[in-house]
Amino acid sequence: MDFAQPIQQTPNLKNNDRCGLKFSIKNILVATAAFIVLIVIWTWISSPMLISVTGMGEVSVAPTNATLSFTLSSNDTNSATAIAAVNSKVDFLKQLIKNTGVPEEDIVETQVNVVPAASIALGSTGYQASISMAVKTSHVNSVSTLISTLYDNGAVFVSQPTLGVEDSKALEQKAFDEAMKDAKSKAGKIALKNWKLFKKIVAVDQQTSGTTSTATSKADVLTEAQDEFAVSNGVFKINKAVSITYKMW
Repeated sequence: MDFAQPIQQTPNLKNNDRCGLKFSIKNILVATAAFIVLIVIWTWISSPMLISVTGMGEVSVAPTNATLSFTLSSNDTNSATAIAAVNSKVDFLKQLIKNTGVPEEDIVETQVNVVPAASIALGSTGYQASISMAVKTSHVNSVSTLISTLYDNGAVFVSQPTLGVEDSKALEQKAFDEAMKDAKSKAGKIALKNWKLFKKIVAVDQQTSGTTSTATSKADVLTEAQDEFAVSNGVFKINKAVSITYKMW
């Protein structure tokens, strides 16, 4: 009896080898592409664009006080008499200043200084006793009257008034905020122009003009409406400049 022998099929090794080869090439290409992407991302992260921008902020403020300093002196052949005389002038002038509405805590004085009169003016005899004083007044619009009063009552030299404000920290912060806003606006334009999506502040430097002045100007309409002292006292400006360094990606 004849039985048909089963036909054994041999695997197609050539096709399998081709599939394996294609799979290996595909893996290599994917790995290479991923490696290139990682290199690009790493380069992008580790090599940001570094820029520095400046911003300016300005606040117009009306002075709320004026500070001035002056000297009183007295000469006598006896040092003790000279000291007593200058102390008497100080007491009289201090009371005169308090009568104008200046509180006593806003009047300061140095210790008495006594020197031979010959050390000041050649050929002079005796001694000169002097005391320096300073006064801060809120009556800014009548400072000229105060200066005249000081000279009329024995002041030797009266300094130019220095104008200031009470809430100087808040005003400085306002000027700083304006300067930062200006700088950030400039940085945003640079980032947009250079196709940078992300930015980070890495350094901030700042400078200020100070919160005192010796001169004022006429206030604009808006400032006059917002500040009751601006009309009578005028205004001066507090300026703030910032320099910000950015990293941009």
